[in-house]
Amino acid sequence: MSRGKTYSLKARKSKVRVEDFARPPGSARDRKFSSFIHSLPDLLLARDFREFIEGLVEARSRGSLILWGMGAHVIKAGLSPVIIDLARRGWVQGIALNGAGLIHDYEVARVGRTSEDVEEALERGEFGFARETGEEINRAINEGVKKGLGLGEAVAKYIAQGAGSKGQGAKGKGQSSKVKGKNINNRQSSILQFDSGQVVNRQSDKFPFRKYSILAAAYELGIPVTVHVAVGTDIIHLHQDCDGKALGEGSLRDFYRFADLVSRMEGGAYINLGSAVILPEIFLKALAYGKNRKGKNFLVRKGITTASFDFQKQYRELVNVTQRPVRLGGPRSRGYFFLGAHEIMIPMLSWALS
Repeated sequence: MSRGKTYSLKARKSKVRVEDFARPPGSARDRKFSSFIHSLPDLLLARDFREFIEGLVEARSRGSLILWGMGAHVIKAGLSPVIIDLARRGWVQGIALNGAGLIHDYEVARVGRTSEDVEEALERGEFGFARETGEEINRAINEGVKKGLGLGEAVAKYIAQGAGSKGQGAKGKGQSSKVKGKNINNRQSSILQFDSGQVVNRQSDKFPFRKYSILAAAYELGIPVTVHVAVGTDIIHLHQDCDGKALGEGSLRDFYRFADLVSRMEGGAYINLGSAVILPEIFLKALAYGKNRKGKNFLVRKGITTASFDFQKQYRELVNVTQRPVRLGGPRSRGYFFLGAHEIMIPMLSWALS
């Protein structure tokens, strides 16, 4: 057998170069988190991560909206303080949750713990029937929707103001103020104040762990928070106080509120944290709403940056968050998918934005 023709390795085009390799920690003075980010290899997801951070920084510098969609696992992984801190630092102009996210946020604020053992509780016939969760969330929704609120604002206001508790305090103004880039109408009640970067309960004892509530923090900061439900998927739907009319009306209001934000996010970013189905679908429909309202040039002038963070690739996250919106937004748009545990990836994202 004859040997094939060869060529010089030095002349060959290669995809990996030593210039792109990672750098180990330098001196003690060099061991900052920013140094860590810059030490990552200029390859694969590390390169994507740096590009994504640059996209968020650019979006914020131009005053464009940065919207976040979150599944309940973000809260169950103990990351609420990280999201609250990002919001306080101006990296969040809108938050979309699914129904489970609403429930876990409430339970954390109410008793400082959440996430029951499903199999054990199911065997006893008790799964989903925690009294306070069913009664109070449904009451907040029913009363809030009657007053023209969406699900997110209704429950956020309930938690933030300590409704039904001692020293109910000053009334908030809701989330009706328009979001314009990073300039949010900040709001402080007599119940909630901020102390060293954390929300601190001053009067009410109904929600003693309120400082860990994303909903309460968003309400106090004037950041729109919307909740998008599928009927029958959440434990509060098991309770007799659940009003299907209020649930549907409130969630539909929240969809249009979120769609309005998406229609105004030219040059901005959408970040999906761990929602595999509902929020990617909501985001896609909100984009359709924006395209219908804004016309053929929607998103094209400045583009859009999208990313999904999850521990495995899911179809709707991949297609509805990182692919279709980027095609709609044109050549200035970028979409990223970051694989990894939320409890590691989301704090790393927050540190990178510090």
